[in-house]
Amino acid sequence: MLRSFFLLLLFSCSTSALAQNLVLNHDFSSLKNCLDRRWGSDVAAPPFTGTYADANNYADQFHNWFSAPESVYPIWQNRKSVSYVAHHKNCPTAPIDSAVGVPGDLQNCVTYTLPTYFPKPKEGTGYAGLRLLDTIQSQYFNFYGFTYATIPCGPKSSLIWIPETNFAMDDVISRNFLETKLQSPLQQGEDYTLEFYTVKWPRSGYTTGDMGAYVSQDTFKYFDYRQQTIVPQVMAQDSVFNDASNYQQWTHVKGSFMAQGGEQFLTLGNFTNYNLGGTFKQVYMTYTDTAWGSAYYNLRLPEDYFFDAVYLYKSSDSLFSVNLPADTVLCAGDSLEIFANHTNTFKIQATKTFRWSTGSTDSSITIGSPGTYWLEVAYNNRWRQYDTIVVDYYPSYQSGLPNDTLICEGSSLALQVPAQPGVSHQWSNGSTANYTTINLAGNYTLQSFTPCDTLTDSIALSYFPKETLRLPADTILCNQQPITLTANLIAGANYLWSNGSTGPVATYVQGGTATLTVNTRCDTLTATTKIEENDCQDEEVYIPNSFTPNGDGLNDTWQIANLPPLNTLHIANRWGQILFEASPYQNNWNGTDKHNNLVPNGMYVYRLTYQWRNREVRAYGWINVMRP
Repeated sequence: MLRSFFLLLLFSCSTSALAQNLVLNHDFSSLKNCLDRRWGSDVAAPPFTGTYADANNYADQFHNWFSAPESVYPIWQNRKSVSYVAHHKNCPTAPIDSAVGVPGDLQNCVTYTLPTYFPKPKEGTGYAGLRLLDTIQSQYFNFYGFTYATIPCGPKSSLIWIPETNFAMDDVISRNFLETKLQSPLQQGEDYTLEFYTVKWPRSGYTTGDMGAYVSQDTFKYFDYRQQTIVPQVMAQDSVFNDASNYQQWTHVKGSFMAQGGEQFLTLGNFTNYNLGGTFKQVYMTYTDTAWGSAYYNLRLPEDYFFDAVYLYKSSDSLFSVNLPADTVLCAGDSLEIFANHTNTFKIQATKTFRWSTGSTDSSITIGSPGTYWLEVAYNNRWRQYDTIVVDYYPSYQSGLPNDTLICEGSSLALQVPAQPGVSHQWSNGSTANYTTINLAGNYTLQSFTPCDTLTDSIALSYFPKETLRLPADTILCNQQPITLTANLIAGANYLWSNGSTGPVATYVQGGTATLTVNTRCDTLTATTKIEENDCQDEEVYIPNSFTPNGDGLNDTWQIANLPPLNTLHIANRWGQILFEASPYQNNWNGTDKHNNLVPNGMYVYRLTYQWRNREVRAYGWINVMRP
């Protein structure tokens, strides 16, 4: 019978308000305006029917985000050198979510022959771009013996150090930072998790792992990284590099820290001070793209890495667990419906999704075959927890009792069926083990109780029939002529005569007592008959043991000499089938059966009864039919 089981695990809802990501506009979807990104008066603006923001107003592109404020006048005359860059699907001058080009040479960063490529956002509809290292114009590299072809941009780029005396401050395009004010200050002693995604711009001339997130009580100032040691709470673990086969592969940066209390500003960027000691400044060259005309503007690259999906939350708010039912065992043909369940401890506003090992994304699945099944519960495809359940099926059970059986009267039969966990037994003789012994004829029944069914099996016990042994009556051996004695045939028995013969027939050449011992399936039987030696007269009956019925007129019939008229003859083959019988026999058997068909050459059994010397004589033996 097909059965279905339902394990209903209800989703419970927390009565407390959901916690929030402390970062407003965390996925950069809320845009103030599109920036005028025309690079020079000799370059025509891309087609755009809307209104551009002022080129010097980089700090006012995304809601809730701003560039780190400056305590001194910026290095360059406009704020492009220190501000982040906004990318959004609504801004046509910085197309995203479409592959418009890929780098041409990853080894030497020579990418000016292909158009710019901007990856898809990790979340939402936008992301921000930052420059993480200070750069200088390529003409100074060439002047002092450096060229872009010597600077690799593989997974870990070489760092180039140049004495500060080799270039003027106005030649430097400084790194930039991205800052926001949190929704509420952090609580002292509370453990927080901070995470974001970053991806390298394919046209960037370097790779680095010196990027992090810094949480502070006061606003981070632009040149703080040069004047003091800034230790971000979360740093990338290694250099962030685009896989050559996937230029949209964002890298996840995540870490936890304990709040000092009162922190309310979050800043993204490179806080490493490479100038400690004042002798060297860490700089990196950018390429010159002659397609844009002026190297002066091209060297003011506003971004090298993109940032998206920034989260800051209490670590405990993201904790939850998935709880599938315990491993279970089903009966054949049954199915099991499992509903997803997880704890209600996750408190961050997010979209929940399900993913089962079967490929289903529903809140439940129905299982109809054995295996290991897992469920993933995810929030915003970021926070994930798993659980598994092993579903098995009870094995089928068969008692395997033997067929109906014969035993000898007075003996017993031991029965045993397989022992299997979870299966119990009840025999009709009262036994509850997986074995029993029976010694009386009759029908016996076994009931086996499995976790799924009740199975019934039976066996009938009978006795072998009681066997008897019969020998011919006492007989006469004339003139030491051999005499053949034949006992009745008992199936499966072993015969042993006193003269050493085996089988139901024996030939004796001397008088005395002939003894036959027969071992049957159940008994040992013994019988005797006496053989009297006598000098028989000519009228003595003579029974030949062969004849040749081939139609040549010689010995064509079986001739028994001196056979009295009162006689009876039966001739049978070795399987006991009667081929010829007569009463009286008149010496006329010519080797044919009752249907007058010739019998094959071979030995045939005869039984002859006749009256001789006032007594009945019974003769048994073999006759050989031989046709040349």
